[in-house]
Amino acid sequence: MRQFLLGAFASLFLSLPLVAQREDLTQDQKFFDQQKTLYQQWLDHSGLGKTLHVRTLEVESQQVALYLAFPFENADSVQAAWVQLKKDYKVLNTGLTLEQALFYKMQHLMELRESVANIQLYDTYDTRKEPCFYRGIYVKDDTFRVDSSGCKSKVVDIYMSPSDLKSARKPSNGAFQKQYTQQYVFDKIHQFAKQRYERNTCTGRNPKVSAPHIDGNIMRFEVTDLCKEVLKDTKNNDFCEFLNKYVKPCNWIQREKLTFTFIYQPKDNAFQLKCELEGKVGSGYYDQVGRGGYLDMEIDFDGYLTDYANKLQYELKEILR
Repeated sequence: MRQFLLGAFASLFLSLPLVAQREDLTQDQKFFDQQKTLYQQWLDHSGLGKTLHVRTLEVESQQVALYLAFPFENADSVQAAWVQLKKDYKVLNTGLTLEQALFYKMQHLMELRESVANIQLYDTYDTRKEPCFYRGIYVKDDTFRVDSSGCKSKVVDIYMSPSDLKSARKPSNGAFQKQYTQQYVFDKIHQFAKQRYERNTCTGRNPKVSAPHIDGNIMRFEVTDLCKEVLKDTKNNDFCEFLNKYVKPCNWIQREKLTFTFIYQPKDNAFQLKCELEGKVGSGYYDQVGRGGYLDMEIDFDGYLTDYANKLQYELKEILR
């Protein structure tokens, strides 16, 4: 199961009294499992059970995580259901947010201190898929917190016809259609991506462009282990700069991952190419960022991703001419 906010919880545990650190919550596994059933009954009784159900409970020595799931795994449907659920709960006027209600009921039923409980929700629990929707509900430093991410893409459209080509002698409509087939365009774009991204621009990073996955008129691929691609002005922290200067090469700049989806649509004597760009950012401290270790750029870096998508639109059109 995914590791949830490992760094945050690690620092949290260090601040707990020594007596609390010795408490082993796994000894009460049977009790927690019983309360998990009661939690589901509460969801059903409150009307929340139509949208949410308890998927599993994970008990560690110093942490109890309750995983809730939706009755479907389509990210858009999950997002819409969550928004509606929050609206419906707000109407009840309980004085609590939906997130607070979910968390405090868990704490009450399972008799846990706030600092050792957390609730997590994902759109999918299929380990073969990257989760899109995510909510993490917990308390840290006596402050109630909700971490979130969601898959929102930047969309750019490229329209190409014979008049858009660079050559002085424009091809006929027939020649244009014969050359600019879907396969030709997809090959051109993927080749451009490998040349564009598989360069060592930062110490210790090895960007890779995945093989294209083509389904009908849709092509998808990912670019991983990027550095200062979208987030141009990110910097190493001071300690890493010290290591660079006096000890050894060090690069803790955030890792970036880009996911591209291209949709090819033939038009009369032309074609339209829709590009959806999704960006994620993860820690630069670890050599590898595991699944669930990335957060969506749209949360904190929306402006960066928008600017990047706009510039990319012109680059793509240029390589196709």
